[in-house]
Amino acid sequence: MLTVGWMYGEELTRVGLSVLIGALIGLEREVRSKAAGIRTMILICAGACVFSMVSESVSGANVDRSRIAAQIVSGVGFLGAGAILRDKGKIQGLTTAAAIWLVAAVGMACGFGMFEIALIGGAITVSVLLFFQHVVRPISRRRETRNYRIACDRTVSLKDLERMFKEDKLHILHRSMFEDDDMVIYDIRARGHYERHLRLRERLISMESVRVRR
Repeated sequence: MLTVGWMYGEELTRVGLSVLIGALIGLEREVRSKAAGIRTMILICAGACVFSMVSESVSGANVDRSRIAAQIVSGVGFLGAGAILRDKGKIQGLTTAAAIWLVAAVGMACGFGMFEIALIGGAITVSVLLFFQHVVRPISRRRETRNYRIACDRTVSLKDLERMFKEDKLHILHRSMFEDDDMVIYDIRARGHYERHLRLRERLISMESVRVRR
């Protein structure tokens, strides 16, 4: 075993570093209950590392070693696409998809022995995931988009609801309506400050002729 360790010490170092960086990034995703957790990130990072080492060791004048690296990028694209979901008109999973893409790049850097690049890339990824949310959250709350399903009796018109949204300074992006028995149901998507959404919801709930379903 000692002989094997000396023979493949460089390779073990590359794979070990890829596993470590993948675990750190995956741990952050796991704690936040995201689609790609610690196991997924380790496998992506280590897999990209192994593929890169294989492409580096391939010999022969007729072999383009860069093609294997290019295929890693293509394969990771499919994984990233699987992490992106559309729920109630809202796109989710873009950050996880971007993290998957960057984890694969870090794994490739480990596989080619570019340890400085791998460490810098891993540090940047972890820093963005951990700390930038505190910067982005106050900004995103100023332009939060929400979907409303409002069930009303026929005494409440769409213009009445539009006036309420306007009074709370919420910009309506989309509106539609359909009838259900003796009720009229409006689907409205609006954008505005987080607190204004809360204020509007309280106003709607206080109305006897209105039921807010979401």
